[in-house]
Amino acid sequence: MATTTQKVQTMSYEEVMEALGITIILPEDNDKTMDAIIGLPEAKKHLSFSLKIVKNPHNPIYQKAKQYKNILFVGDKGSGRSLVSRAFANEAGLPLIEFNCERIVVDKPISLINSFEQILQKHCPAVIHLKEIDRIMKLPPSKYVAIYTKLKDYVNSFSNSFFFASIDIDFKEIPEIILAKDAFNFFIPFEYPDLPQREALFKKYLSRYPHDENLDVNKIAKNTLGMTAGNISVMVSSAYNEALRNGKDFIDFKTLDSVLTNSMYGHKRKVMTEKERRLTAYHEAGHVIAGYYSDPDYKLAKVEIAHRSKSLGFTSSENNEDKLSYTKEDYENFIILSYGGFAAERLIFGTNTSAVSQDLETATILAASMVTCYGMDDELGPIYLGVSCEDEFYSDTLNTEAHLHIQSMLKKLSARTEKIMLTHKDKLIALAEALLEKETLYNEDILKILGTEK
Repeated sequence: MATTTQKVQTMSYEEVMEALGITIILPEDNDKTMDAIIGLPEAKKHLSFSLKIVKNPHNPIYQKAKQYKNILFVGDKGSGRSLVSRAFANEAGLPLIEFNCERIVVDKPISLINSFEQILQKHCPAVIHLKEIDRIMKLPPSKYVAIYTKLKDYVNSFSNSFFFASIDIDFKEIPEIILAKDAFNFFIPFEYPDLPQREALFKKYLSRYPHDENLDVNKIAKNTLGMTAGNISVMVSSAYNEALRNGKDFIDFKTLDSVLTNSMYGHKRKVMTEKERRLTAYHEAGHVIAGYYSDPDYKLAKVEIAHRSKSLGFTSSENNEDKLSYTKEDYENFIILSYGGFAAERLIFGTNTSAVSQDLETATILAASMVTCYGMDDELGPIYLGVSCEDEFYSDTLNTEAHLHIQSMLKKLSARTEKIMLTHKDKLIALAEALLEKETLYNEDILKILGTEK
């Protein structure tokens, strides 16, 4: 019976390519360019500089410049690492060799990795992209070190090639072998796109499908903070499929918003009882009232009551991604917003449901951070204790005092929320009843009920 090594030796070039998940894109088949990429300013800046060195080898300006050829791309799936590699290879006039390291995890013998050198010999100089190198770490440590070392040795033997590797874990989790001095010359973070970039991405992907030309892309983009270009591409294609399933032949706002909601909160499940719908309507309306009348900057996006896999309802606001730090007033407004559902249930029904659990958790964590981390409690003063209050330097007295101040802060903010709810009880009832009728309300629907004057 043939051994695993013997089987590998008899594999054809094409079979090895398939087994290792290798894709080769020749320059004549590659039309990607750096200029066409939306966002990713850091990646484009550094790689565009490398391209200038490649294209101007005899220019004295670039002859003394250090050329970084071993580069680690750090970013989530769909962040554009493969796209950037392809654009770089095209503009450098080199073939691109993509090696999917995830294939190695599926019990591939190390002897198969040896075949990678033959592929490099055939196509180098080239741009070599090892994708998802963190997947190798799923293997036993001795095996992944051996595989990674082999791959690096093969790549480094071709000094006239570029070596890119992509990883989608936190820097803190990257093992020392990958962070070693001789492993990579440079690290490039692949950032999440900002609002203008997300708008541009939505327009780019929507242009591939029939869609409502008046679709408010900005409104959708504001609620996709943290999404990658890949996420947005999938979202738009899913919206087109959903439109077809619903008998439409184009994407409109509600279809795109429905796909976004499904991705964030899960798909709709069984129908709630009328009692559950009523409780949920007042709970979510309470969040809206609390946010709207406590925070002058609060911008509601949407409120819904429906049983989804992650909730019975939700209230979403437009993300303020330009804000990098928060004041005491900001945090107090966040806590009041969290208490809105609790206060509304107590005011209307005289009791509260288990739906407030996550809201109370959010409020408590925020208050604990204000008291023990941010120096936002006037009596305890500017002191850092840490949210957990479990570090060795805490005395029992200080620990107890911190908890008392957290409790006092929460009680005061809960009372403020109750006052807001009582003052605007008529608006609370009107909003909840509108939710019971329509199930989903957008910002413009809510403003018609609450008015523009606070």
